[in-house]
Amino acid sequence: MAADQEVFLAMSHSLPPGDRVELLIAQACARHHDHAALCGEGGDLAYSELLARAEVVAGELKKVGLELDHPVLVMTTNSTTDIAAYVGVWMAGGVVVPVHIGASEDTLTTIVMRTAARCLVIGIDDGSWRRFRLLHDAHSHGHGVVTIRQRAERQHEILQGAALVIFTSGTTGQPKGVVLGHTRYVAKLRSLQHVLGFTDGGNALLVLQLTFSFGIWFSLLTLMTGGSVHLRRRFDAARTAQDLTSGIDRIAVVPTMLRMMLPELEGGPSERLGSPSQRPAGLIVTGGEVLPAHLGRHYRQLLPEWSITDVYGLTETASGDFILPATSYDAHPGTIGWPSHDAIRYTVRNEAGSPVPLGDVGELWISTPFLMHGYLGDPGSRISATDDYFRTGDLAVEHPGGAVEIVGRVKNLVNRGGNKVSPVEIENCVLEHPGVAAALATGVPDDRMGERLYLAVVPRAGAHLTTGEVELWARERLEKYKIPDYTIIVTAIPLGPTGKADRSVLQRQILDGHSRG
Repeated sequence: MAADQEVFLAMSHSLPPGDRVELLIAQACARHHDHAALCGEGGDLAYSELLARAEVVAGELKKVGLELDHPVLVMTTNSTTDIAAYVGVWMAGGVVVPVHIGASEDTLTTIVMRTAARCLVIGIDDGSWRRFRLLHDAHSHGHGVVTIRQRAERQHEILQGAALVIFTSGTTGQPKGVVLGHTRYVAKLRSLQHVLGFTDGGNALLVLQLTFSFGIWFSLLTLMTGGSVHLRRRFDAARTAQDLTSGIDRIAVVPTMLRMMLPELEGGPSERLGSPSQRPAGLIVTGGEVLPAHLGRHYRQLLPEWSITDVYGLTETASGDFILPATSYDAHPGTIGWPSHDAIRYTVRNEAGSPVPLGDVGELWISTPFLMHGYLGDPGSRISATDDYFRTGDLAVEHPGGAVEIVGRVKNLVNRGGNKVSPVEIENCVLEHPGVAAALATGVPDDRMGERLYLAVVPRAGAHLTTGEVELWARERLEKYKIPDYTIIVTAIPLGPTGKADRSVLQRQILDGHSRG
Protein backbone atom coordinates (compact mmCIF):
# COMPACT_ATOMS: atom_id res chain seq x y z
CA MET A 1 0.00 0.00 0.00
CA ALA A 2 1.34 3.48 -0.90
CA ALA A 3 2.36 5.70 2.02
CA ASP A 4 -0.22 8.37 1.19
CA GLN A 5 -2.97 5.74 1.18
CA GLU A 6 -1.87 4.61 4.65
CA VAL A 7 -2.02 8.19 5.90
CA PHE A 8 -5.49 8.58 4.46
CA LEU A 9 -6.77 5.39 6.06
CA ALA A 10 -5.29 6.39 9.41
CA MET A 11 -6.96 9.80 9.30
CA SER A 12 -10.28 8.30 8.24
CA HIS A 13 -10.30 5.61 10.95
CA SER A 14 -12.41 7.72 13.30
CA LEU A 15 -15.07 8.49 10.71
CA PRO A 16 -18.38 6.61 10.66
CA PRO A 17 -18.58 3.64 8.27
CA GLY A 18 -20.49 3.75 5.02
CA ASP A 19 -20.26 5.56 1.71
CA ARG A 20 -18.50 8.90 1.90
CA VAL A 21 -17.48 11.19 -0.95
CA GLU A 22 -13.78 11.34 0.00
CA LEU A 23 -13.60 7.53 -0.14
CA LEU A 24 -14.66 7.60 -3.78
CA ILE A 25 -11.95 10.17 -4.52
CA ALA A 26 -9.35 8.18 -2.57
CA GLN A 27 -10.21 5.09 -4.60
CA ALA A 28 -9.74 7.09 -7.79
CA CYS A 29 -6.40 8.38 -6.49
CA ALA A 30 -5.25 4.82 -5.88
CA ARG A 31 -6.20 3.78 -9.42
CA HIS A 32 -4.89 6.85 -11.27
CA HIS A 33 -1.95 7.81 -9.10
CA ASP A 34 0.17 9.72 -11.64
CA HIS A 35 -2.59 10.83 -14.01
CA ALA A 36 -3.58 14.51 -14.15
CA ALA A 37 -6.55 15.15 -11.86
CA LEU A 38 -6.92 18.95 -11.80
CA CYS A 39 -5.57 21.60 -14.17
CA GLY A 40 -5.86 25.36 -13.79
CA GLU A 41 -5.19 28.22 -11.40
CA GLY A 42 -3.60 26.96 -8.20
CA GLY A 43 -1.32 24.59 -10.09
CA ASP A 44 -1.91 21.33 -11.91
CA LEU A 45 -2.31 18.37 -9.59
CA ALA A 46 -1.92 14.68 -10.33
CA TYR A 47 -4.18 12.34 -8.39
CA SER A 48 -1.42 11.59 -5.89
CA GLU A 49 -0.83 15.32 -5.39
CA LEU A 50 -4.55 15.96 -4.95
CA LEU A 51 -4.65 13.39 -2.17
CA ALA A 52 -1.47 14.69 -0.53
CA ARG A 53 -2.75 18.28 -0.52
CA ALA A 54 -6.10 17.16 0.90
CA GLU A 55 -4.28 15.29 3.67
CA VAL A 56 -2.40 18.46 4.62
CA VAL A 57 -5.66 20.42 4.88
CA ALA A 58 -7.27 17.63 6.88
CA GLY A 59 -4.33 17.49 9.26
CA GLU A 60 -4.43 21.24 9.86
CA LEU A 61 -8.16 21.14 10.55
CA LYS A 62 -7.63 18.36 13.07
CA LYS A 63 -4.93 20.45 14.78
CA VAL A 64 -7.32 23.39 15.29
CA GLY A 65 -9.90 21.06 16.83
CA LEU A 66 -12.44 20.48 14.08
CA GLU A 67 -15.08 18.08 15.34
CA LEU A 68 -17.01 15.46 13.40
CA ASP A 69 -19.83 16.87 11.25
CA HIS A 70 -18.95 20.49 11.98
CA PRO A 71 -19.26 22.92 9.05
CA VAL A 72 -16.19 24.38 7.34
CA LEU A 73 -16.49 27.27 4.91
CA VAL A 74 -14.38 26.82 1.77
CA MET A 75 -13.71 30.15 0.07
CA THR A 76 -13.57 29.25 -3.62
CA THR A 77 -12.04 30.86 -6.69
CA ASN A 78 -12.50 27.88 -9.04
CA SER A 79 -8.94 26.82 -8.46
CA THR A 80 -7.49 23.33 -8.29
CA THR A 81 -6.82 23.89 -4.59
CA ASP A 82 -10.53 24.43 -3.97
CA ILE A 83 -11.35 20.83 -4.84
CA ALA A 84 -8.39 19.62 -2.78
CA ALA A 85 -9.81 21.66 0.12
CA TYR A 86 -13.21 20.00 -0.27
CA VAL A 87 -11.62 16.57 -0.06
CA GLY A 88 -9.50 17.66 2.91
CA VAL A 89 -12.54 18.88 4.84
CA TRP A 90 -14.29 15.55 4.24
CA MET A 91 -11.20 13.61 5.29
CA ALA A 92 -11.17 15.56 8.56
CA GLY A 93 -14.83 14.67 9.13
CA GLY A 94 -16.13 18.18 8.42
CA VAL A 95 -19.01 19.42 6.26
CA VAL A 96 -18.12 21.52 3.20
CA VAL A 97 -19.90 24.88 2.90
CA PRO A 98 -18.84 26.49 -0.42
CA VAL A 99 -18.65 30.31 -0.47
CA HIS A 100 -17.25 32.30 -3.40
CA ILE A 101 -14.40 34.63 -2.51
CA GLY A 102 -16.34 37.40 -4.24
CA ALA A 103 -19.33 37.09 -1.91
CA SER A 104 -20.59 40.20 -0.19
CA GLU A 105 -19.94 40.95 3.46
CA ASP A 106 -23.63 40.40 4.21
CA THR A 107 -23.65 37.02 2.45
CA LEU A 108 -20.58 35.79 4.32
CA THR A 109 -21.92 37.04 7.65
CA THR A 110 -25.26 35.32 7.07
CA ILE A 111 -23.62 32.01 6.18
CA VAL A 112 -21.22 32.12 9.12
CA MET A 113 -23.99 32.88 11.59
CA ARG A 114 -26.42 30.32 10.20
CA THR A 115 -23.88 27.50 10.03
CA ALA A 116 -22.08 28.42 13.29
CA ALA A 117 -18.86 27.63 11.42
CA ARG A 118 -15.60 28.28 13.24
CA CYS A 119 -13.20 27.24 10.46
CA LEU A 120 -12.54 28.38 6.91
CA VAL A 121 -10.29 26.98 4.23
CA ILE A 122 -8.95 29.29 1.54
CA GLY A 123 -8.07 27.51 -1.70
CA ILE A 124 -5.60 30.20 -2.78
CA ASP A 125 -4.52 32.18 0.27
CA ASP A 126 -3.59 35.49 -1.33
CA GLY A 127 -4.91 37.51 1.62
CA SER A 128 -8.05 38.63 -0.22
CA TRP A 129 -10.19 37.06 2.50
CA ARG A 130 -9.01 39.75 4.89
CA ARG A 131 -11.23 42.32 3.16
CA PHE A 132 -14.18 40.87 5.07
CA ARG A 133 -14.75 42.82 8.30
CA LEU A 134 -16.03 39.63 9.89
CA LEU A 135 -12.59 38.06 9.46
CA HIS A 136 -10.46 40.95 10.74
CA ASP A 137 -9.77 39.10 13.99
CA ALA A 138 -9.52 35.68 12.34
CA HIS A 139 -6.37 33.63 12.81
CA SER A 140 -4.51 32.01 9.91
CA HIS A 141 -2.89 28.67 10.73
CA GLY A 142 -1.20 28.05 7.41
CA HIS A 143 -2.13 25.81 4.48
CA GLY A 144 -5.20 28.01 3.95
CA VAL A 145 -6.87 27.09 7.25
CA VAL A 146 -8.36 30.01 9.16
CA THR A 147 -10.27 30.03 12.45
CA ILE A 148 -12.84 32.68 13.31
CA ARG A 149 -14.37 33.80 16.55
CA GLN A 150 -17.91 32.51 16.58
CA ARG A 151 -20.20 33.23 19.47
CA ALA A 152 -22.67 30.52 18.56
CA GLU A 153 -21.59 27.14 19.92
CA ARG A 154 -24.61 25.14 18.78
CA GLN A 155 -24.25 22.09 16.57
CA HIS A 156 -27.04 21.39 14.11
CA GLU A 157 -28.31 17.81 14.43
CA ILE A 158 -29.26 17.91 10.75
CA LEU A 159 -25.52 17.97 9.89
CA GLN A 160 -24.94 14.44 11.17
CA GLY A 161 -23.45 12.50 8.26
CA ALA A 162 -23.62 15.56 5.98
CA ALA A 163 -21.23 16.18 3.10
CA LEU A 164 -22.33 19.60 1.88
CA VAL A 165 -24.34 22.65 2.82
CA ILE A 166 -25.12 24.52 -0.40
CA PHE A 167 -26.83 27.86 -0.09
CA THR A 168 -29.35 28.50 -2.83
CA SER A 169 -29.07 31.64 -4.95
CA GLY A 170 -31.99 33.26 -3.17
CA THR A 171 -33.83 34.51 -6.26
CA THR A 172 -37.17 33.63 -4.62
CA GLY A 173 -36.34 34.88 -1.14
CA GLN A 174 -33.71 34.41 1.57
CA PRO A 175 -31.09 31.82 0.58
CA LYS A 176 -31.62 28.41 2.15
CA GLY A 177 -28.85 26.12 3.32
CA VAL A 178 -29.47 22.77 1.64
CA VAL A 179 -27.93 19.92 3.65
CA LEU A 180 -26.82 16.93 1.55
CA GLY A 181 -25.74 13.72 3.24
CA HIS A 182 -22.73 11.60 2.23
CA THR A 183 -24.65 8.35 1.73
CA ARG A 184 -27.36 9.80 -0.51
CA TYR A 185 -24.91 12.01 -2.38
CA VAL A 186 -22.61 9.10 -3.19
CA ALA A 187 -25.62 7.09 -4.35
CA LYS A 188 -26.67 9.96 -6.62
CA LEU A 189 -23.17 10.25 -8.10
CA ARG A 190 -23.21 6.55 -8.92
CA SER A 191 -26.69 6.89 -10.40
CA LEU A 192 -25.55 9.78 -12.61
CA GLN A 193 -22.53 7.81 -13.78
CA HIS A 194 -24.79 4.87 -14.67
CA VAL A 195 -26.73 7.11 -17.07
CA LEU A 196 -24.03 9.52 -18.28
CA GLY A 197 -21.29 6.92 -18.62
CA PHE A 198 -18.30 9.24 -18.27
CA THR A 199 -15.33 7.49 -19.82
CA ASP A 200 -12.10 6.84 -17.95
CA GLY A 201 -9.44 9.44 -18.56
CA GLY A 202 -11.70 12.06 -20.12
CA ASN A 203 -10.96 15.79 -20.14
CA ALA A 204 -13.71 17.91 -18.60
CA LEU A 205 -13.92 21.69 -18.80
CA LEU A 206 -15.41 23.42 -15.75
CA VAL A 207 -16.64 26.98 -16.34
CA LEU A 208 -19.39 26.69 -13.72
CA GLN A 209 -18.60 27.91 -10.21
CA LEU A 210 -17.74 25.39 -7.50
CA THR A 211 -20.43 26.93 -5.29
CA PHE A 212 -23.02 25.62 -7.78
CA SER A 213 -24.37 22.08 -7.23
CA PHE A 214 -24.04 21.36 -10.96
CA GLY A 215 -20.36 22.34 -10.98
CA ILE A 216 -19.60 20.26 -7.90
CA TRP A 217 -21.09 16.95 -9.04
CA PHE A 218 -19.72 17.37 -12.59
CA SER A 219 -16.20 17.75 -11.16
CA LEU A 220 -16.53 14.88 -8.67
CA LEU A 221 -17.95 12.54 -11.29
CA THR A 222 -15.02 13.28 -13.58
CA LEU A 223 -12.57 12.53 -10.77
CA MET A 224 -14.43 9.33 -9.82
CA THR A 225 -13.87 8.06 -13.36
CA GLY A 226 -10.19 9.01 -13.57
CA GLY A 227 -10.63 12.06 -15.75
CA SER A 228 -8.97 15.47 -15.66
CA VAL A 229 -10.93 18.57 -14.62
CA HIS A 230 -9.73 21.75 -16.36
CA LEU A 231 -10.95 24.67 -14.24
CA ARG A 232 -11.57 28.23 -15.39
CA ARG A 233 -11.90 31.01 -12.84
CA ARG A 234 -14.78 32.51 -14.82
CA PHE A 235 -16.69 31.86 -18.01
CA ASP A 236 -15.31 33.58 -21.12
CA ALA A 237 -17.32 32.90 -24.29
CA ALA A 238 -14.45 33.27 -26.77
CA ARG A 239 -12.00 31.20 -24.74
CA THR A 240 -14.55 28.49 -24.02
CA ALA A 241 -15.42 28.15 -27.72
CA GLN A 242 -11.72 27.77 -28.49
CA ASP A 243 -11.31 25.24 -25.65
CA LEU A 244 -13.60 22.88 -27.54
CA THR A 245 -10.73 22.18 -29.95
CA SER A 246 -8.03 21.66 -27.32
CA GLY A 247 -8.69 18.06 -26.34
CA ILE A 248 -11.68 18.77 -24.10
CA ASP A 249 -14.29 16.03 -24.51
CA ARG A 250 -16.98 17.18 -22.09
CA ILE A 251 -18.20 20.49 -20.75
CA ALA A 252 -20.89 21.50 -18.26
CA VAL A 253 -22.79 24.72 -19.01
CA VAL A 254 -26.06 26.50 -18.39
CA PRO A 255 -27.99 27.42 -21.57
CA THR A 256 -27.22 31.13 -21.07
CA MET A 257 -23.56 30.28 -21.65
CA LEU A 258 -24.44 28.51 -24.88
CA ARG A 259 -26.21 31.66 -26.08
CA MET A 260 -23.19 33.78 -25.19
CA MET A 261 -20.93 31.49 -27.23
CA LEU A 262 -23.04 31.67 -30.38
CA PRO A 263 -21.27 34.73 -31.89
CA GLU A 264 -17.97 32.87 -31.57
CA LEU A 265 -19.33 29.84 -33.38
CA GLU A 266 -21.64 31.43 -35.95
CA GLY A 267 -18.77 33.43 -37.43
CA GLY A 268 -17.71 30.25 -39.19
CA PRO A 269 -16.72 27.31 -37.03
CA SER A 270 -14.87 25.75 -39.97
CA GLU A 271 -12.54 28.77 -39.95
CA ARG A 272 -12.29 29.45 -36.23
CA LEU A 273 -12.44 25.92 -34.88
CA GLY A 274 -11.38 23.84 -37.84
CA SER A 275 -13.56 21.56 -39.97
CA PRO A 276 -15.83 18.98 -38.29
CA SER A 277 -13.54 16.18 -39.40
CA GLN A 278 -10.64 17.85 -37.56
CA ARG A 279 -12.50 18.69 -34.37
CA PRO A 280 -12.68 16.17 -31.51
CA ALA A 281 -16.04 14.71 -30.56
CA GLY A 282 -17.44 15.71 -27.22
CA LEU A 283 -20.40 15.96 -24.88
CA ILE A 284 -22.19 19.14 -23.80
CA VAL A 285 -23.89 18.57 -20.44
CA THR A 286 -26.40 21.34 -19.89
CA GLY A 287 -28.65 22.11 -16.95
CA GLY A 288 -29.57 24.72 -14.40
CA GLU A 289 -32.25 26.31 -16.58
CA VAL A 290 -34.43 25.40 -19.55
CA LEU A 291 -32.60 24.55 -22.79
CA PRO A 292 -34.99 25.67 -25.55
CA ALA A 293 -35.39 23.20 -28.40
CA HIS A 294 -34.29 25.71 -31.03
CA LEU A 295 -31.02 26.44 -29.18
CA GLY A 296 -30.18 22.77 -28.79
CA ARG A 297 -30.95 22.07 -32.45
CA HIS A 298 -28.81 25.04 -33.48
CA TYR A 299 -25.82 23.67 -31.57
CA ARG A 300 -26.30 20.25 -33.10
CA GLN A 301 -26.00 21.94 -36.50
CA LEU A 302 -23.05 24.14 -35.57
CA LEU A 303 -21.12 21.37 -33.81
CA PRO A 304 -22.46 18.08 -35.19
CA GLU A 305 -19.58 16.14 -33.65
CA TRP A 306 -20.69 17.26 -30.16
CA SER A 307 -23.68 15.59 -28.55
CA ILE A 308 -25.98 17.12 -25.94
CA THR A 309 -27.26 15.73 -22.67
CA ASP A 310 -29.81 17.82 -20.78
CA VAL A 311 -29.89 17.34 -17.01
CA TYR A 312 -32.63 18.56 -14.67
CA GLY A 313 -32.56 18.55 -10.92
CA LEU A 314 -32.70 20.56 -7.74
CA THR A 315 -30.02 21.28 -5.19
CA GLU A 316 -32.42 19.73 -2.67
CA THR A 317 -32.37 16.41 -4.53
CA ALA A 318 -28.61 16.43 -5.29
CA SER A 319 -29.41 17.39 -8.91
CA GLY A 320 -29.76 15.06 -11.89
CA ASP A 321 -33.32 13.84 -11.26
CA PHE A 322 -34.21 13.78 -14.96
CA ILE A 323 -31.82 13.26 -17.85
CA LEU A 324 -32.36 13.53 -21.59
CA PRO A 325 -29.41 11.42 -22.77
CA ALA A 326 -27.43 12.29 -25.88
CA THR A 327 -28.81 9.23 -27.69
CA SER A 328 -32.36 10.59 -27.32
CA TYR A 329 -31.72 14.31 -27.60
CA ASP A 330 -32.49 14.78 -31.30
CA ALA A 331 -35.86 13.05 -30.93
CA HIS A 332 -36.95 15.01 -27.81
CA PRO A 333 -35.32 18.47 -27.83
CA GLY A 334 -36.79 20.94 -25.38
CA THR A 335 -37.61 18.25 -22.81
CA ILE A 336 -35.69 17.04 -19.76
CA GLY A 337 -36.23 13.41 -20.66
CA TRP A 338 -37.04 10.82 -18.02
CA PRO A 339 -36.13 10.04 -14.38
CA SER A 340 -32.45 9.20 -14.02
CA HIS A 341 -33.09 6.31 -11.63
CA ASP A 342 -35.82 3.68 -11.29
CA ALA A 343 -36.47 4.79 -7.70
CA ILE A 344 -37.31 8.36 -8.73
CA ARG A 345 -41.05 8.89 -9.19
CA TYR A 346 -42.86 11.99 -10.32
CA THR A 347 -46.31 13.45 -10.80
CA VAL A 348 -47.65 16.65 -12.37
CA ARG A 349 -50.31 18.30 -10.19
CA ASN A 350 -52.59 21.32 -10.17
CA GLU A 351 -52.84 23.98 -7.46
CA ALA A 352 -55.15 21.75 -5.42
CA GLY A 353 -52.57 18.95 -5.43
CA SER A 354 -54.47 16.67 -7.82
CA PRO A 355 -52.79 15.02 -10.83
CA VAL A 356 -53.48 16.74 -14.16
CA PRO A 357 -54.30 14.92 -17.43
CA LEU A 358 -51.48 14.01 -19.80
CA GLY A 359 -50.46 17.09 -21.79
CA ASP A 360 -51.77 19.63 -19.26
CA VAL A 361 -49.54 22.05 -17.36
CA GLY A 362 -49.03 21.54 -13.63
CA GLU A 363 -46.37 21.63 -10.96
CA LEU A 364 -43.76 18.87 -11.06
CA TRP A 365 -43.57 16.86 -7.81
CA ILE A 366 -40.71 14.40 -7.26
CA SER A 367 -40.28 11.46 -4.91
CA THR A 368 -36.61 10.50 -4.62
CA PRO A 369 -34.36 8.46 -2.32
CA PHE A 370 -31.67 11.11 -2.84
CA LEU A 371 -33.48 13.91 -1.01
CA MET A 372 -31.56 16.35 1.19
CA HIS A 373 -31.44 15.96 4.96
CA GLY A 374 -33.34 19.25 5.05
CA TYR A 375 -32.75 22.98 5.21
CA LEU A 376 -30.28 24.18 7.81
CA GLY A 377 -32.17 25.59 10.78
CA ASP A 378 -35.50 24.16 9.57
CA PRO A 379 -35.86 20.65 11.04
CA GLY A 380 -39.40 20.27 9.67
CA SER A 381 -38.24 20.45 6.06
CA ARG A 382 -37.09 16.86 5.50
CA ILE A 383 -40.14 16.21 3.36
CA SER A 384 -41.51 19.35 1.75
CA ALA A 385 -44.77 17.98 0.37
CA THR A 386 -47.46 15.45 1.12
CA ASP A 387 -47.13 11.69 0.53
CA ASP A 388 -43.32 11.88 0.35
CA TYR A 389 -43.23 14.06 -2.77
CA PHE A 390 -41.06 17.15 -2.99
CA ARG A 391 -42.65 20.13 -4.71
CA THR A 392 -40.14 21.45 -7.25
CA GLY A 393 -41.87 24.75 -7.97
CA ASP A 394 -41.43 24.08 -11.70
CA LEU A 395 -44.31 23.98 -14.15
CA ALA A 396 -44.17 20.94 -16.37
CA VAL A 397 -45.97 19.03 -19.11
CA GLU A 398 -45.75 15.26 -19.54
CA HIS A 399 -45.61 14.21 -23.18
CA PRO A 400 -46.82 10.89 -24.59
CA GLY A 401 -44.03 8.41 -23.94
CA GLY A 402 -43.19 9.99 -20.59
CA ALA A 403 -40.72 12.71 -21.59
CA VAL A 404 -41.24 15.80 -19.42
CA GLU A 405 -40.96 19.42 -20.50
CA ILE A 406 -40.37 22.32 -18.09
CA VAL A 407 -42.45 25.35 -19.10
CA GLY A 408 -41.84 27.78 -16.24
CA ARG A 409 -41.71 28.41 -12.51
CA VAL A 410 -44.79 28.58 -10.31
CA LYS A 411 -43.45 31.67 -8.54
CA ASN A 412 -42.38 33.27 -11.83
CA LEU A 413 -45.88 33.20 -13.29
CA VAL A 414 -46.96 36.72 -14.15
CA ASN A 415 -50.49 37.55 -12.96
CA ARG A 416 -51.52 40.03 -15.64
CA GLY A 417 -55.10 41.16 -15.15
CA GLY A 418 -56.05 37.79 -13.65
CA ASN A 419 -54.40 35.80 -16.47
CA LYS A 420 -51.41 33.63 -15.52
CA VAL A 421 -48.57 33.97 -18.03
CA SER A 422 -45.38 31.88 -18.08
CA PRO A 423 -42.30 34.00 -18.92
CA VAL A 424 -40.60 30.91 -20.38
CA GLU A 425 -43.34 30.57 -23.00
CA ILE A 426 -42.80 34.19 -24.07
CA GLU A 427 -39.04 33.72 -24.23
CA ASN A 428 -39.24 30.50 -26.25
CA CYS A 429 -41.53 32.22 -28.73
CA VAL A 430 -39.33 35.25 -29.42
CA LEU A 431 -36.13 33.17 -29.39
CA GLU A 432 -37.37 31.58 -32.62
CA HIS A 433 -37.00 35.02 -34.28
CA PRO A 434 -33.86 34.92 -36.46
CA GLY A 435 -32.67 38.27 -35.13
CA VAL A 436 -32.92 37.41 -31.40
CA ALA A 437 -29.89 35.99 -29.58
CA ALA A 438 -31.30 35.96 -26.04
CA ALA A 439 -34.50 36.91 -24.25
CA LEU A 440 -35.74 37.24 -20.69
CA ALA A 441 -39.26 38.08 -19.52
CA THR A 442 -40.48 39.10 -16.08
CA GLY A 443 -43.43 40.62 -14.31
CA VAL A 444 -43.33 44.06 -12.71
CA PRO A 445 -45.95 45.21 -10.17
CA ASP A 446 -48.65 47.46 -11.61
CA ASP A 447 -51.52 49.19 -9.78
CA ARG A 448 -54.09 48.58 -12.51
CA MET A 449 -53.16 45.18 -13.95
CA GLY A 450 -51.53 43.58 -10.93
CA GLU A 451 -48.40 42.97 -13.00
CA ARG A 452 -47.13 44.15 -16.35
CA LEU A 453 -45.13 41.84 -18.58
CA TYR A 454 -41.68 43.11 -19.61
CA LEU A 455 -39.47 41.46 -22.22
CA ALA A 456 -35.75 42.13 -22.67
CA VAL A 457 -34.12 40.90 -25.89
CA VAL A 458 -30.51 40.81 -27.10
CA PRO A 459 -30.08 41.09 -30.91
CA ARG A 460 -27.89 38.65 -32.79
CA ALA A 461 -24.57 40.04 -33.97
CA GLY A 462 -25.15 42.14 -37.09
CA ALA A 463 -28.94 42.13 -36.77
CA HIS A 464 -30.80 45.46 -36.78
CA LEU A 465 -33.58 44.41 -34.44
CA THR A 466 -36.37 46.75 -33.38
CA THR A 467 -38.92 46.39 -30.61
CA GLY A 468 -41.66 46.64 -33.26
CA GLU A 469 -40.35 43.54 -35.05
CA VAL A 470 -40.26 41.56 -31.81
CA GLU A 471 -43.76 42.66 -30.80
CA LEU A 472 -45.18 41.79 -34.23
CA TRP A 473 -43.54 38.35 -34.04
CA ALA A 474 -45.11 37.76 -30.63
CA ARG A 475 -48.58 38.99 -31.68
CA GLU A 476 -48.62 36.54 -34.58
CA ARG A 477 -47.79 33.56 -32.34
CA LEU A 478 -49.19 34.17 -28.86
CA GLU A 479 -52.61 34.75 -27.33
CA LYS A 480 -53.40 38.42 -26.80
CA TYR A 481 -53.04 38.33 -23.01
CA LYS A 482 -49.51 36.92 -23.35
CA ILE A 483 -48.19 39.79 -25.48
CA PRO A 484 -45.54 41.74 -23.51
CA ASP A 485 -46.61 45.20 -22.38
CA TYR A 486 -43.09 46.53 -22.88
CA THR A 487 -40.19 45.25 -24.99
CA ILE A 488 -36.68 46.59 -24.48
CA ILE A 489 -33.49 45.99 -26.44
CA VAL A 490 -30.46 45.28 -24.24
CA THR A 491 -26.84 44.35 -24.84
CA ALA A 492 -26.84 41.47 -22.33
CA ILE A 493 -29.25 39.49 -20.17
CA PRO A 494 -28.61 39.98 -16.43
CA LEU A 495 -27.09 36.92 -14.79
CA GLY A 496 -27.17 35.56 -11.26
CA PRO A 497 -24.18 34.18 -9.30
CA THR A 498 -24.36 30.76 -10.98
CA GLY A 499 -24.31 32.21 -14.50
CA LYS A 500 -28.01 31.66 -15.14
CA ALA A 501 -30.33 34.35 -16.44
CA ASP A 502 -31.86 36.12 -13.43
CA ARG A 503 -35.39 37.53 -13.66
CA SER A 504 -35.20 39.18 -10.26
CA VAL A 505 -32.20 41.24 -11.37
CA LEU A 506 -34.06 42.30 -14.52
CA GLN A 507 -37.08 43.25 -12.43
CA ARG A 508 -34.94 45.36 -10.10
CA GLN A 509 -33.29 47.10 -13.06
CA ILE A 510 -36.70 47.97 -14.52
CA LEU A 511 -38.01 49.23 -11.18
CA ASP A 512 -34.86 51.28 -10.60
CA GLY A 513 -35.26 52.80 -14.05
CA HIS A 514 -38.86 53.72 -13.26
CA SER A 515 -37.91 55.32 -9.95
CA ARG A 516 -35.21 57.42 -11.62
CA GLY A 517 -37.62 58.36 -14.40
